[in-house]
Amino acid sequence: RGLCEAITELEHDKDIRGMILCSATPKAFSAGLDFNELYQPTQESFHSLWWYLQEVWRKLYSTELATVCAIHAHATAGGAVLAMACDHRIMISNSMLDETAKQKEMKIGFNETKVGLVPPNWLSTNLVNLTGRRYAELFLTLGDLLPAPDAHAINLVDTLCTEGELFDTAVAQMKKYLTISEACRKATKFQFRGDGTRLLMDREREIEHY
Repeated sequence: RGLCEAITELEHDKDIRGMILCSATPKAFSAGLDFNELYQPTQESFHSLWWYLQEVWRKLYSTELATVCAIHAHATAGGAVLAMACDHRIMISNSMLDETAKQKEMKIGFNETKVGLVPPNWLSTNLVNLTGRRYAELFLTLGDLLPAPDAHAINLVDTLCTEGELFDTAVAQMKKYLTISEACRKATKFQFRGDGTRLLMDREREIEHY
């Protein structure tokens, strides 16, 4: 809820044209939904929880702001949803410094099927637009979490960098967006993402389904 409100506040400030999404949590960018809240929830609490998941994705996906996501740690489930909704994703890759560090790579992905959930249509459509249909189908069906280099290889992550480069890389990418004519950037983004609201037209039916 807080992120939705923050995006709305930034959108209303005419001096702000872009947003870098990052996390202050050391060990995870975001782990997504709180599974304690998903365990035997009331109908009212689940409705609220899922509605805000839909809404924060819609806000990020459709906002006229330029959005860059700086991923410093694992981004799973809802965390990957937030990243995927942004215009550009930058993720730390440990193996860029040391080939032996591959086993310590940060991971990103959707493990919904492994906990008994079916990914919603808006999530799968967003992923198809990034990775292509075949990768998206395999990725979501198997519920895999991909190391940063593998995520980069299928375009789920746009840019890899070292830990010390993350913030500067995010700022540099944001500057690229902001050098483009504001009207052209917004119109082009809408051409590709104008379906965001349409994909959630049946959001109440989706909530009832889950």
